[in-house]
Amino acid sequence: MTIWRTDADLRNFDLGLDPSDRPYGSLWGKDPYTSNFGSVGFARLCSPESWLSTWSGVSSNASLAKTAPQITQPALLVDYTGDPACFPTVVDGIFGSIGSANKRS
Repeated sequence: MTIWRTDADLRNFDLGLDPSDRPYGSLWGKDPYTSNFGSVGFARLCSPESWLSTWSGVSSNASLAKTAPQITQPALLVDYTGDPACFPTVVDGIFGSIGSANKRS
């Protein structure tokens, strides 16, 4: 199936939302129309099973919110402050969900 609008996170195009050192645009470029409706995009073609397995907010297990609490080893979380794909609130949530008592960011 063809998946459209996978680059529709407004934080990529409004740098006032979840501010960081990232530049305007996303991993796919500075034009949201091209990245959302062009021939190339993030997970543009996939099967229904692969979409639900990886990207579904309801049924996916590919979520650190679900799996990070089980991390009990010492953990170091490296935050790239200029990364256009990972936002400060996401990094904070990941760090908070790591189950290890010995963790650093």
